[in-house]
Amino acid sequence: MPTAEGRHPHQGRAAHTRSVRGGTLRRVLLAAGPVSSLLYVVATDGLAASRWDGYLRAEQMVSELFAVGSPGREVLVPFTWLYTALFVAFGAGVWMAVHGNRALRIAGGLLNRTGCGTSWERCTR
Repeated sequence: MPTAEGRHPHQGRAAHTRSVRGGTLRRVLLAAGPVSSLLYVVATDGLAASRWDGYLRAEQMVSELFAVGSPGREVLVPFTWLYTALFVAFGAGVWMAVHGNRALRIAGGLLNRTGCGTSWERCTR
């Protein structure tokens, strides 16, 4: 029978501490997803677009900001690596959070693959 703290009497404090740490890590990794998206918008629409005189968000594609020779490229490449790290951390958080759900585990793995592939393609062009 579990105690009021949610652990069984035969489990030691170490087992409870590991589960708390694992839950905290999972929450931090899952929070990296929204942070990565916010960073992407701020970096592309805020920083990179502001360095390009005449760039019109409504008429030009975001990918033009990543193009070789673009005025915003030198700003975006470091942000792309940070975005990728956060996106992959989110994928790892999804992977950790879905005990027993195979479809969501696959989704977490695909998030990691997509994050790594996107960063590589953008920074090597």
